Amino acid sequence: MHCSSACATISRNDADVEYALHICTQGGSDVMELENYGLHEGAFADIVLIDAETVSEAVAARPKRKLVLKRGKPIARDGQALFTVE
Repeated sequence: MHCSSACATISRNDADVEYALHICTQGGSDVMELENYGLHEGAFADIVLIDAETVSEAVAARPKRKLVLKRGKPIARDGQALFTVE
């Protein structure tokens, strides 16, 4: 099950959705002991930018990704990949 689907299915309010998303993101990173995960200086800069007013809206609506960065470099914009796979 996709993390956002799980969050939307088990949650009843914004705080629950935010907590479930935290478990799926930072919590997963903590369990796997990933280094340089998160929003801080020195992190990998793997970021997904979406248009949403709240965390709950971002999870439930699953809007198109406006920009996706991998290690600080754009790899997708407006839902379209910026690369091809050969």
